[in-house]
Amino acid sequence: MTEFAQIACEQLIKNLIQMPLNHVWRGHGSALFLEFGLLEPVLLRNGKQGHPRGEMSVHPGTDWRFEQAGRVVCAAYGNEDHWHKTWASLIGQRLVAIDIGNSIPDLTLSFENGTRLRSFVLTEEPPAWTLTDHRQKPELWISWRQGALFADDGKTPPD
Repeated sequence: MTEFAQIACEQLIKNLIQMPLNHVWRGHGSALFLEFGLLEPVLLRNGKQGHPRGEMSVHPGTDWRFEQAGRVVCAAYGNEDHWHKTWASLIGQRLVAIDIGNSIPDLTLSFENGTRLRSFVLTEEPPAWTLTDHRQKPELWISWRQGALFADDGKTPPD
């Protein structure tokens, strides 16, 4: 982990804390995207309207679960009927904490209503989460690569 990546990650997390969640959307399979702060429209290459993008985004990967009051309320490989209800209950909620695990860098987001989003991996692959600050130009993307925090502009091809 470079010192730059560590400092950039700490600053991005500091900026993300207390931002309201304003949009949640599903990508391919169980890929999940959370959009925080003010939303802006996104126009896709084909000319169609895409999902709005927040000032900051969190992509927990494809292995995740939401917990509340000591139980799982929905999960990536669980009943999809529970997904949208859970996501809707979080709109407007602010983040109160973001933790990156120590030995295995799983990501945990804690919301003001007590709900937690946990990202983890179920295989030998490294974690696939990203934290993105779209307000900066170039954008700042924080992820986990080759056993360490990685900071770039989101244009570096994955390993």
